[in-house]
Amino acid sequence: MLEPVQQELLASLVKAARSVPDTDRVPFMVTRQLGKRSADVSHPGLSNQTIDAYAGDLGVLEKAGLINIGHRSGPTTFGFDISPAGFRHIENPTSSGNPEPLAPRQWGKWVGTSIKPFTTSRMSALWRVRDRAEPRAPDCALKEMRYEKARGSAAYSRFIREITTLSELKDQHPGIVQVVDYTVPAEDDNSRPYYVMPLAESALDRAKAMKGHLEHVLQIGIEVADALVAAHAVGIVHRDVKPANILLFGDELKPVVCDFGICFLQEQDRLTRAEADTVGTDDFVAPELLGGGQSDKVTPAADVYSLGKTIFAVVQGGNVFPRERFDDPRFDLAAQFNDARLGHLRGLMEVMVTEDPSQRLQTMAHAREVLQRALENVRTGVSYQPGLYRGKHSPVERLAGIRRLFEAGPSTDRNDAIQRELSGAIDASNACAMEYETRNQGSLRLYNNRKSDEAAGVAASCAEHLMSAGLPLVEKDARDEFEEWLMLTVEPVFRADGYQHAVNRLVLAPSGVLAAYAAGALAWKRRRLDLFRLVVDQYLRAPSRWIHHEILGGNTTALHPWLATALTSSPTFQRADTALAAQPGPALSFVSGMAVLKFLQTADAERMGAFLAAPTEPDFPIPFAPGLLDFGWTAELLEVGTVRPPLERDLAKLVFDMSVPEFRALCKRLTVPLAATLHEACARVGMFKDLQMAVDRKRWADWCGGQF
Repeated sequence: MLEPVQQELLASLVKAARSVPDTDRVPFMVTRQLGKRSADVSHPGLSNQTIDAYAGDLGVLEKAGLINIGHRSGPTTFGFDISPAGFRHIENPTSSGNPEPLAPRQWGKWVGTSIKPFTTSRMSALWRVRDRAEPRAPDCALKEMRYEKARGSAAYSRFIREITTLSELKDQHPGIVQVVDYTVPAEDDNSRPYYVMPLAESALDRAKAMKGHLEHVLQIGIEVADALVAAHAVGIVHRDVKPANILLFGDELKPVVCDFGICFLQEQDRLTRAEADTVGTDDFVAPELLGGGQSDKVTPAADVYSLGKTIFAVVQGGNVFPRERFDDPRFDLAAQFNDARLGHLRGLMEVMVTEDPSQRLQTMAHAREVLQRALENVRTGVSYQPGLYRGKHSPVERLAGIRRLFEAGPSTDRNDAIQRELSGAIDASNACAMEYETRNQGSLRLYNNRKSDEAAGVAASCAEHLMSAGLPLVEKDARDEFEEWLMLTVEPVFRADGYQHAVNRLVLAPSGVLAAYAAGALAWKRRRLDLFRLVVDQYLRAPSRWIHHEILGGNTTALHPWLATALTSSPTFQRADTALAAQPGPALSFVSGMAVLKFLQTADAERMGAFLAAPTEPDFPIPFAPGLLDFGWTAELLEVGTVRPPLERDLAKLVFDMSVPEFRALCKRLTVPLAATLHEACARVGMFKDLQMAVDRKRWADWCGGQF
């Protein structure tokens, strides 16, 4: 905003330039120099005492792009170029000696719609123009050099470079500004070069309404990245990506990259070394280009850096952090806007805006993928975790991705994508376990509780990856895919033990059990009984391997609390079912109870009799699962049997292959061995619970006739 005295001075200059004779004040005298675009301006009121003040005001006007001070030829005379303020040089003065009224500028078939440019920069001016031959066509923007420059100057070379580069990129990508027309003067032509492009509604540096809107800005960032991928594909690195160089078109404000004046052409460097070393705006230029952008330093990673800072600046509202100081608390936008989603912006800066180019995303295509990943996370409510974008997809991201695949509808591509996600989950779990083994230099032995806790934590991390693929299959009741996932997940449980398989025994086997229990609990809550049965049947393959784990000291009673704690704190399980994650114990207990019932149903009668006669004999494996001793499964089963007849029918049919009467008869027959199993299990683990209090004996007898 100009001060009043500066506005008054500018008004006087305008009036003097247009020779308005009836001004109330003594006008500045304008003496035009024939053949030049400058004029000497003088004012009798300018004294030696006031000239410095006026000179300062003139300087402000020049900085605002309204005039250009040339020279001071006397104590009361200034030379300046009035054309940037919107005036054309009139070589033929009127008979009275006054210049004619100023007309709009013209460039070939293009004519300006006003007498001044709508935007000026240090080296160029942008005019709103229309095609005289097509008056109904939309207005365009014409960019020309602001001042006359020698044909061999760096500024002239860069401007011609921009024209030729945009001509080469024409139709390469809709996100790169299109050249509608251009003129490069011949050798003997002293006119200025220019080019014409579509007229944008705005530019990203003026889009203040986007402040704080991460989702919208990320979408723009993805589209800009896509355009830069096209430029990089033909060997062009922009080097000056910033908000001002991203135009916005249409009601949807589609972004378009412009201003390729200092771009770098990898295949053919058409500028001198000094000219090629020119870099962009200090706030946005990559650090390796500061002080010169030598060819060995100019890579697509430089544009990745600038795009990262551009995204941050737009979300922030216009300001950007100095250099790479995105971790400064002053620039914590999540705190400033009280929006945890903006933590994802911090994660993007970690991989896009780093001083060391090798620590940055190396290609714009990779940057585009990461930006798309961040956008999906913001849209689906995935919380940011430090380092999220430095590696592969997190388990929560995988879960959300598989959900989206199912929403897309059946197709071969979708099925193939789901298979890739299943394989990716298994691979990620194995990689997590192998990393743990590497940290221990291949020697995995548990010497103390600290190491046991560490191994249990790694197993839970491995299970996160497994659950990320399995839980969405439960949600969508995808039986075939779920069966494949379950087989791959629990396969380590049944491998042979031995020192050479320590990582399997300590990490992969318990992680598979944890993931299978999680899937079983979710399947029971969602009434996916076909899937629930698959989990129960896997337990029957080897109950002792299923429940005894070295990381828990082989203590069965420790397994169920570990399962419940791991699922309660699991981000993946929470995303699958918040309520179940808050209280997974009863569902876990029900998985255990049904597994034990099926085990007893299929147990050899002779061995069962021997067990009942001498329950302490070691040759009969105690088939109890961790949740069985919580007795929560009995309450759940009685609730189903006495209150929910349809669910009891489905449970009997789909899990036990029986009718309801047959299922109740089975439970009556198994009451005695079940009670003996529970008593023996409690005795072996030191849990001397009163079964009469733990089980509602009367309600059980009324339901199936069995007597605990």
